Amino acid sequence: MPAPAALLAAALVVTSATPLWAPEVRLSIQKGFGEKLIVAVPLFEGDGAGLAGEDDIRDVLSFDLNNSGYFKTVENVEFVDEAEADDRRSGTIDFPEWLALGAEVLVKGEFSAGPTDFAVEATVYDLAQGQPIFGRRYIGVPAQWRGAVHRLVDDIVQRLTGERGIATSKIAFVSNATGTKEIYVMDYDGENRKRITKDNTIAVYPAWFPDGSELVFCRAPAKDAWFEGMSDPKFANDPEELPIKYDLYRIPFNEGKGGTAVPVEGASHNGMSNTFAKVSPDGKWIVFTKCRNGLLMRPDSRLWIAK
Repeated sequence: MPAPAALLAAALVVTSATPLWAPEVRLSIQKGFGEKLIVAVPLFEGDGAGLAGEDDIRDVLSFDLNNSGYFKTVENVEFVDEAEADDRRSGTIDFPEWLALGAEVLVKGEFSAGPTDFAVEATVYDLAQGQPIFGRRYIGVPAQWRGAVHRLVDDIVQRLTGERGIATSKIAFVSNATGTKEIYVMDYDGENRKRITKDNTIAVYPAWFPDGSELVFCRAPAKDAWFEGMSDPKFANDPEELPIKYDLYRIPFNEGKGGTAVPVEGASHNGMSNTFAKVSPDGKWIVFTKCRNGLLMRPDSRLWIAK
């Protein structure tokens, strides 16, 4: 389940790149349905001190652009690298050479990474007009370099299409890597996985609050699904069914570090099984189902609202 992107890049400091260009510079996108804008992504100049390199940054940047739904990067990177080498030798941008590659937009940049800080600066150019569209600089700690590139792509999507990007989104999911089901989060591309819950219970069905600051999930005591002498249940609420009741808890995202899980009042420790939570768009209400036992296919399930 994806989280809103706005909060998730908040730890990065974003500034306008120098020099500042006139805001009237705009790229007019006139594409048919399904057509994508062609973007050239040369290697960024810089030193990543082993944390990020030219190829790493281009790989993430290209992946994000190609998965945005709006852009397609120039596939022949050898031609892209040759054009970039020509620009670096001349100290200028040869716009006709980039256009000859079929590109419509060019993203150039540089980066630096030390033991305690990381910075990436990028400029986006309209190749037909031969002008920069906008520039941005992202500053953070070295471990945030992927987040900085994700943020850059979302800014490109916003500036060129007017739509919100998805690259800084987070996904909440369940894994039993520890032996019990726990809640984890990761970047939308599967990287940067972090465990949120750490209480060795059954934690399932996470849902984000709209601002991305918290998650709500179902929690129940960990127990064996089968015990000696147990018969196969034939129907929901069969007396032979394993008794298990879920409570709803909310936990802070906290940049992937989690925190203390707090029971949701009215949806926990009420003698019922409380499951499948969803949060209202304003973040004030939680709608969920309540039943006598378990969570799937319960004929006695009813919808409830908690605050």
